[in-house]
Amino acid sequence: MSMSFDIFPANMYIPGCEEIKKISQGLLENYLSQENIDFNISLAYRKQEFETNKSLNSEYLVTSEKEYQSFVINNTGEVLVFFRRLSEIDREFWKEEISINDKAGQLKNQIETSLKIGYMWNVKRTMNQPAIISIYYGFLAIAIAALTDGIIYSDDGGWDSRCFPLGAEQFMDEYLNLSELQDRTIKEFTEKCLRSLKERNF
Repeated sequence: MSMSFDIFPANMYIPGCEEIKKISQGLLENYLSQENIDFNISLAYRKQEFETNKSLNSEYLVTSEKEYQSFVINNTGEVLVFFRRLSEIDREFWKEEISINDKAGQLKNQIETSLKIGYMWNVKRTMNQPAIISIYYGFLAIAIAALTDGIIYSDDGGWDSRCFPLGAEQFMDEYLNLSELQDRTIKEFTEKCLRSLKERNF
């Protein structure tokens, strides 16, 4: 089982991996500092072809459904990033979501722009990843969304589904804000990850 965040860009800028790394690592380091967690972060990235597992140039964020990208912390855990073209199902989903979800209604213009652009990224962490990865992957999603004016969405337990969709700034206020988190399962898992980090069980 995996958890993920979908990012629907509202501009056509393809972010560079270095700028994504800089922003996401900065967000993670700032958070760990606030929690008094001392952790030396070495963040790297790589891109691979699905069919051949061949390593590819990863200067820019993945833009092919035949490839995937990973952001790796200290060679012990990784967050995967996938690219996907939008389908008619996506368009129908957002049409309904705008009509029934107040948050989606407030982001209607951004959503419609994103649907015209026609693609998205999925930021995914798989099970049994180190605690640091379970914290980091939300910051990676925020970094990509911030660089693309993107909308973040999750319905698979990445975070409390009741808060989505959100822009990058709004999600920064929600992500890891345990005092406001209503989903008990996510809250308990996040607290467990933080305990592991504080006990230096990275």
